[in-house]
Amino acid sequence: MISFIVLGWNESWRMVQTVQESCQPEASAKDNWKVVSDYIFREFTVLTGQGPNVISIPDKFPTMSDNIGKEEVFQKLKSLEQNIKGLKMLFFPAVRYSGVKNSKKPLQTIQSLDFSIFCEFRGFHFAMFVEVKCPDDIRHPDFMKTNKQLDTHISTLQETTFNLNRQAGRQIQLHAVWPSISKKDICHSPESCGKPHPRFQSKTYQSDQSYHTSNGSHIFREDLDGDNFSNWFKKQIQDTTKAMEKEDWMRVLSLYMVQSCGALYNKMEKYFYLLGQDQKNLLSLPPHDMSCPRLVQGVSGTGKTLTICAKIEELQHELGPENRALYICFNDNLVTQVRKMLKQCLGNIQYVSFLNYEKEEDIQNFYKDTDKMESWINQKGFKHIFVDEAEDLGVEEISRICQSISQMLEPADKTMSSKTPGYFRMKTERNVGHLWMVFDPFQSGRDQHGLGSKEVDGDDQLVWLGNKVKESLLKHVVNLRTIFRMTISI
Repeated sequence: MISFIVLGWNESWRMVQTVQESCQPEASAKDNWKVVSDYIFREFTVLTGQGPNVISIPDKFPTMSDNIGKEEVFQKLKSLEQNIKGLKMLFFPAVRYSGVKNSKKPLQTIQSLDFSIFCEFRGFHFAMFVEVKCPDDIRHPDFMKTNKQLDTHISTLQETTFNLNRQAGRQIQLHAVWPSISKKDICHSPESCGKPHPRFQSKTYQSDQSYHTSNGSHIFREDLDGDNFSNWFKKQIQDTTKAMEKEDWMRVLSLYMVQSCGALYNKMEKYFYLLGQDQKNLLSLPPHDMSCPRLVQGVSGTGKTLTICAKIEELQHELGPENRALYICFNDNLVTQVRKMLKQCLGNIQYVSFLNYEKEEDIQNFYKDTDKMESWINQKGFKHIFVDEAEDLGVEEISRICQSISQMLEPADKTMSSKTPGYFRMKTERNVGHLWMVFDPFQSGRDQHGLGSKEVDGDDQLVWLGNKVKESLLKHVVNLRTIFRMTISI
């Protein structure tokens, strides 16, 4: 039996979900791309408190290293719910994915797209790819580079990676937004004419004129003022010549859904692993000082290990001899499982190491020992360390770790004990990277605990018997509450 989820949008903005297809002829491509609705309604609307008609994934503007201007565009897109009646829209900011952009040179390249937008209006379906640019001094070559960036997303969809047909590719709208540039600014670029002239004076470069397809616009500072943006957006979706065939639109939407909500793609087994909003939020957190680690708590099934794998996948292109990743857990079986998963999903894991904490003496108690912290992070180059199943350090030790972090983040808190342990200390300052301590306090192998019963008002009530971390120590912990999904061969 093959168990998988088919996500689909239908007329009522609900979801069509099919599971457990068994012993039946393989579904047609048309059926397989009948995608997304109840999933959006149930998962995204309920869990993120958005919608019901305009939903962003994630629900808040993600942290970016170059977010100048992008947050303004993000908020403008969110406001369309109030400004355009009848619009149904799902959009993804800061999408990263890999694909082949030229079948003659079949190399996997990493692509990033500021916004991918999918909407339905009056029964027609539209897709838009948007890049946001805020250079201090924009010149003609920068303009052409943006054109090529947008074109690359289409070629990646059309080439061997996703095999989108060319007509569908031509219907995807490609827009460039210049929030810091006025359409009246003066261009001094000698490459264009050798003398000052109004920026983008020629018809080809003028606002709201096509530049390399019939579906592209330049959006300048004036176009973002007041209601100008919503008026411009409405104009794009009122033009039915820009609409996509529903099947093509669903297919592209499904791909970007997987890229934005998915963590890993297993190339050998053809699995996509999908994460919920909590896991996605954890993935989006920026690097931090490793002397103040990120504490992550989640019960069984909330995708703790999977999210670690997703983070390593995200960091893969940054890894090297002096910027390595280290996965630590407490049993050989999990080490083998995670190594196999990352090998199948990433291929090259040269700069990722795997250790069993119980067997590797050199790593034991590293977070308590300044010299060991310095050695692993600065001498051996492990700038991304993920400790999985940290509950096997014991609930009391997890409590001390939480207490140590609270003391670092709130040194003036007089409720903290004077005996707070000085964990994660380093000689050097600002060692930026990732150090995650991930735990489920209800599964510690070192503690005697479990579920029991207690009589309350004549009824037996389930209670937790044994050690647990005090709630007051968990205020700086990232909590995973939603269960991750896994799909096969979407």
